[in-house]
Amino acid sequence: MASTVRYYTAVCFTMYLVATVLASKVENQNAERPPNVVLFLLDDTGLGDLGCYGNKSVKTPNIDKLAKEGMKFNRMYANPYCSPSRAAILTGRLPPRTGILKGRLMQWQVFVSSATNGGLQHDELTMAEVFKEKGYDTRLLGKWHIGNGPGGKYLPMRHGFDYWVGTPLTHAYSCSNTYKGQWTLQNFLYPLFEHTSILMTMALLIPVLKLLGFIELNGVVMLTKGLVVFYILYFLYMIHFSLLNPKSCILYRNDEIIQQPYYTDNLTLEYTREAVDYLEERGKERSKPFFLMMSYNQMHTTIFASQSFKDTGGLGLYSDALREMDWSIGKVMAELKRNKLDSNLLVMLTSDNGPLSTYEPHTMAHVPVDQGGSAGEVKNSRGERVRLKGFKSTNWEGGIRVPGLIRWPGKIPAGSEVDAVTSIMDFYPTVLDVMNRPVADRIIDGQSLLPFVSDVKTPTQHLFLFHWCDPDHPAAVTYKNYKAIFVDETIHVGCNRNFRSEPLLFDMSLDPGESSPLPLDKHQEVLDEIRTAVHFHMQGLNQNYITEMEKMFVPWWYPCHNFPFCSAKPNPGNYAKLGL
Repeated sequence: MASTVRYYTAVCFTMYLVATVLASKVENQNAERPPNVVLFLLDDTGLGDLGCYGNKSVKTPNIDKLAKEGMKFNRMYANPYCSPSRAAILTGRLPPRTGILKGRLMQWQVFVSSATNGGLQHDELTMAEVFKEKGYDTRLLGKWHIGNGPGGKYLPMRHGFDYWVGTPLTHAYSCSNTYKGQWTLQNFLYPLFEHTSILMTMALLIPVLKLLGFIELNGVVMLTKGLVVFYILYFLYMIHFSLLNPKSCILYRNDEIIQQPYYTDNLTLEYTREAVDYLEERGKERSKPFFLMMSYNQMHTTIFASQSFKDTGGLGLYSDALREMDWSIGKVMAELKRNKLDSNLLVMLTSDNGPLSTYEPHTMAHVPVDQGGSAGEVKNSRGERVRLKGFKSTNWEGGIRVPGLIRWPGKIPAGSEVDAVTSIMDFYPTVLDVMNRPVADRIIDGQSLLPFVSDVKTPTQHLFLFHWCDPDHPAAVTYKNYKAIFVDETIHVGCNRNFRSEPLLFDMSLDPGESSPLPLDKHQEVLDEIRTAVHFHMQGLNQNYITEMEKMFVPWWYPCHNFPFCSAKPNPGNYAKLGL
């Protein structure tokens, strides 16, 4: 009997030792294993849209939870438009370096057609490619908007993503169920608003040629008819090959068009279901870490929400959509936990620019109130609450100051806040530091956020932060507590090439609402510092702009499923596993 007891005791002790060794080995492997990484990229979301930045009207509990468990950045800057910001996040580089910037003739800040030869160049090293080098599985769910190209040569799979479900362009009015069609007066006038200077020059040239004696009256008539015909042809060109055409609202799975046009209301549900399936897969197959980028089309106009979230926000459709996006983020975080993928997890969250205004200066159109968000309020150095000025497309704070969060339990102190100037470009060098991946063959404009982990009072690494819109000169410059604005924001939108003879200068600590420009004669030293910095910055740019020809729409490059109908009907979605 005693020998039997000793035998079983020895067996149990041996099993205990084996289990302890195995557990220790697994723990060591987890400690050495690089983190899983999730990047939540919101669209057109202002500071004032989120509870953690002061929104008391609409609840965003899941985003607020990320802020509570991680680090919040109070002065994080983006570009005022989608495409340049998205390139900057993935490369850590300013728009003049990536080439994703407004043209001189084709003056679109963003890609408005999939039938162009422009896109993020293949010699750029993207965040996804850095992860892929390190053995990660990489996935993008959502909006891309950095180029399509003939044969899809600029789509995400050519920039380091293993898998993608999403839209190549932005969400737009034409993608909504309320779109009145292509043949409207607003669409007919669209080329006039987009290319006012070119068309006006062409129109004024006709009477000038007559006055100078180069043409007779019949020549005036012929040229006028030619200009009218040109305008009509250009209008037809635009409504067929740009986002004015609902068939440009395409949903891809990798290289395959799965919806054309896509069903708007369920876009966020599609991305969330894809994420849930993916995280279940990663929970079973743990051989490699992963990078998941959730790139939402919300809160871009036209605002949409699925049936489950309509009339739930209490303040119209915008609040419904905001609640749905927040729910999706919460669902992804819950699935990470359920599949035991959150023990070593780095989460980042930001927006590509500020919210849309309820008034669009470039089309002179009034947008419904429930289509525009909130730039928010911040405290100045006197402790006063000040509303941020401006909106998407401008270089006022409301257009370029965006939410920024990072969460990494055990690495980043929970509930911490950083007031120093930071940029959405900073996520890229942060990833480089985490991955221990030096980059020496190109200029990285972003600065790692990791120094703030040890001390939130660390001074900004951006002594000068250049805010680009037009190809000729920075639209604004942030320097210490100062900000200089070089474009005349009152004439048009922020990217208009209407440069001021003298910039507006603001003290951002006292006047974050940019309401009282400082007298330049009393701040000449600051102004000289900024101008000198701009001079040296532009000398060292090595600009890499997408050419005007690459922005032209080429009909045979237009993505079309089932030619000539260009139609792929969405299958009824099964979202039961989402618990709605």
